[in-house]
Amino acid sequence: MTTEQSNFTSRALLVAGPVATALFPAVSLYSANPRTPLVRVLPSLGVLAVLAVGVLLVFRAYARSATRGALATMLFFAVLFAYGPVVLSFGKAGSEGDPESEAFRALVAALVYVALVVAWSALLLFTRRARGTWEVAARVSALIACATLAVAIAQIAFHAAAAHPEGLIAPTSQEIDRSGNRPDIYHIVLDGYSRADVLKELYEHDNGGFISSLEQRGFYVAHEARANYNQTYLSLASMFSLDYVPDVSGKAGDVLRSELRDTMMRDNRVVELLRSKGYRFVNIASADDVTSHNKYADVELSGSSGLDLGEFELQLVLKTPLHQFARSSYALFRATARQRTLTQMRNLEVAADSARPAPAYVFAHVLCPHPPFVFAADGSDSGIDAPPTLEDGAGAAGGAAGYRTGYRGQVKFLNSRVLAVVDAILARYSEGDRPVIIISSDHGGGLEYVLREPDSSPDWARWGRTGILQAVLAPDEVTRGLYQTMTPVNTYRVVLDGLFDTKLGLLPDRSYWATWEGQIQIHQAGEAELLRNTGNEH
Repeated sequence: MTTEQSNFTSRALLVAGPVATALFPAVSLYSANPRTPLVRVLPSLGVLAVLAVGVLLVFRAYARSATRGALATMLFFAVLFAYGPVVLSFGKAGSEGDPESEAFRALVAALVYVALVVAWSALLLFTRRARGTWEVAARVSALIACATLAVAIAQIAFHAAAAHPEGLIAPTSQEIDRSGNRPDIYHIVLDGYSRADVLKELYEHDNGGFISSLEQRGFYVAHEARANYNQTYLSLASMFSLDYVPDVSGKAGDVLRSELRDTMMRDNRVVELLRSKGYRFVNIASADDVTSHNKYADVELSGSSGLDLGEFELQLVLKTPLHQFARSSYALFRATARQRTLTQMRNLEVAADSARPAPAYVFAHVLCPHPPFVFAADGSDSGIDAPPTLEDGAGAAGGAAGYRTGYRGQVKFLNSRVLAVVDAILARYSEGDRPVIIISSDHGGGLEYVLREPDSSPDWARWGRTGILQAVLAPDEVTRGLYQTMTPVNTYRVVLDGLFDTKLGLLPDRSYWATWEGQIQIHQAGEAELLRNTGNEH
């Protein structure tokens, strides 16, 4: 290597090191949350890279040395993002339930972090007056930073490769009878929306007015509908594949979710069958990785407008000292989350136009009333300060009372907004050309439900998780096949048989409990587990 090449490599390393140090927290967070769409991560990576270069230029000018400036920049980002593991993690670890211990650990963590900041500040002052270039220290630090980032990227790539085997269920090549009507079909999945009896008993909300309004508009409401699975990705995979998920016990949770997303949800049997009838698939994107993007859609409508600061970005910001301004961040997160839902609802009203002249199949997965609780009953800001996360179930911020209040507010908001969307859709059709509209849920609410260990949940919480909303507006040839205890795995079987005489038939209605993390375990729920045990308190 020539002297010129060596100098170029050295200069490149002194830029790559600071950029790698700045990018590592985002890459690490993405590695821990692989369900986050990559497109959601790229803006954060871009901002951090630009910020790293800007800080590097400032410190190089201040220290009057490229090597000392690079070292100061790497230490700056290391200290900046050390706030999360030092203050937030160490300050709370092992002290839950003991106020004195929690306060002591929080004090120690804060002092440790202050010491890190003081040490870095002293180093920054020293670098301006220090003699020597500190070239070895800067180069070694840069190499370590680049290597650490490379390892994190390699881990992500390895898991991504492992998560894309051959499909769990191969797409069917069945040709169906092309006779029958071809009405537009809308399917609105309201994530976590519970059945009326569950809402009344567990959430102290009488949903009779909403159910009656649906029935007055011609919907068939299955008052005893229940979920096939306790989790979104399993429920939607089963529904779209027209079958139960194969035995996947023992698979790693993240790998399984990626498999099902790509082989049973995005490229699915329902869309294939509808396409064979001439339909075009319109997907309205959501904030959930499962339904955020579908490359197999004929048309994809955005689920957001304007600034879209989501869970990933805020989780990253809150790992820094900006966590002290969390309430302002939470308010911004609630605003963008509300905007996403409202945008999806607006797009639903006009989505079918984008499929013309073909009949439209429109699908929207709305992450509501599922947490985060961002809507008050009137659609305004709920004002509920909670970390920006889609986590559900027991342990939610505010406890059971807070969950009940937040969930109930979102149900009330959704009721009015969904009815408005239905009316807007129906107004676009003549009485003899009405579309099929399915309004359903993937699973019920998560009040005191232990997502990671379902069997440890109270009986009433599992009952509440199973009871779901299921309402269908369709021609008589479809509605006569509907029944009160139907589950999502049979929804499209009834609709497609009724519209096109596909002769899919019905599967037995079964419900399953599945764990969330580690090696997934799934077992079928017994009939007694699906009945409300009135002897339990909630």
